[in-house]
Amino acid sequence: MIMEDKDRKVELDFIAKQFVEFRAKLDLTQTEAAELFGVKLRTWQDWEYGVNKPTGSSLKLLQIYEHNPPQKTNVSELCSHIRKKLGLKKGEMAKMLGVLPNTWGYWEKGVKKPKPLALKRLQLMLKELEEKGLSQS
Repeated sequence: MIMEDKDRKVELDFIAKQFVEFRAKLDLTQTEAAELFGVKLRTWQDWEYGVNKPTGSSLKLLQIYEHNPPQKTNVSELCSHIRKKLGLKKGEMAKMLGVLPNTWGYWEKGVKKPKPLALKRLQLMLKELEEKGLSQS
């Protein structure tokens, strides 16, 4: 029985290391990684800390992403691009999204990242610009 527990711990530690390395390689937060895999943040954390073993489908998805990583949106470029296409100043853009001007500035400089809801709004804005034919540089 003790050997089984030790084997399980070794397996969990090995898998945890894979998930930590994957997230670091893509420069993702735990929240971003959890969203990418379609799981709750707590579930992702349990995987990284070796508390629980991911499901087979999550392990398969990790294998796929290791060989073919998803494209990460450059948020600072996205923010700058949308603001310029809309012809707005940074403060106006911040007001439009309901954030402080400093927050918008941090996003546009790449110092901080928008929360998932704000990022979704930015992606919708980009989609609207594309549909209007205004997203090209």
